[in-house]
Amino acid sequence: MFGTMFGCAASLQPKTLDTGKVLSKEIRVKAHDLSGKPISESAVRDALAAALIAGGRLPTSYGEQFKGSFSNTSTFLTHGVRSKATASGIKVEYLKGTKVTNTTAAPSFYESRIAATFPLTITKSDDGELYRAILGFPAQVAMTPPPFMPFENPAYFMSEEKVVPNLMSKYDALKEVAIAATAAVTGEVTVEAPPEAVRGNLERILGKFDKYADTGNAYNLDVQGHVQKLRVALYPYRTGCKMQYSVDIPYTVSETTSLTESDIQAVKRKVESVAKD
Repeated sequence: MFGTMFGCAASLQPKTLDTGKVLSKEIRVKAHDLSGKPISESAVRDALAAALIAGGRLPTSYGEQFKGSFSNTSTFLTHGVRSKATASGIKVEYLKGTKVTNTTAAPSFYESRIAATFPLTITKSDDGELYRAILGFPAQVAMTPPPFMPFENPAYFMSEEKVVPNLMSKYDALKEVAIAATAAVTGEVTVEAPPEAVRGNLERILGKFDKYADTGNAYNLDVQGHVQKLRVALYPYRTGCKMQYSVDIPYTVSETTSLTESDIQAVKRKVESVAKD
């Protein structure tokens, strides 16, 4: 009976897989954002780690599903893939098992792990404008069973023959990284009309940012197909008024930027055109 109840944990054995692959690819990332602010090497590493597991075959994420509680503990079923940038490369882990939390102690994990490290080196171009990230492919993959847990039936996230093809699918899918950034666009325009008239133009053409909430002088501004919050302040000036405005525009940085200086100037022209309509 004891063997029937607890012997199943012994059937999952540790393994080391040789991938037999020697691969290398280069990913380039700008070293500064639109404002000239430096992008850190750690940000590039983290972006590569996230991008590596976001593509290719499933899984593309790690999750924890609540299973139940007893006394002061809670149990979660864990499954999926996660990555972490390290000094030597990007560590990728496929996890499957159980997490037990306790109100008086750190969580305990009873997970099988399939782990591989993608070698990574990052240098800068001679002019300092680009990072050159050279990403390799793991030579080996470690398969490690979970610590013993009664009444659990341990299993690896995937069978041995699927491991290397799954890693390859993610490696092949990685073409570029996208680091999140924000451009703070501000300006001032003089309008030959009173504040009430300008406010009417903004509301008629752009619409209130949230018509069901008191957002003050905030309006919808379409930037590259996405609505951003345009903040406006109006001040009487001579026979008209001055309008000061600001809008934060999210964009991404890779080898290029998804937002350009030309795009920012177009946003400014649009805001000023609406104010003077």
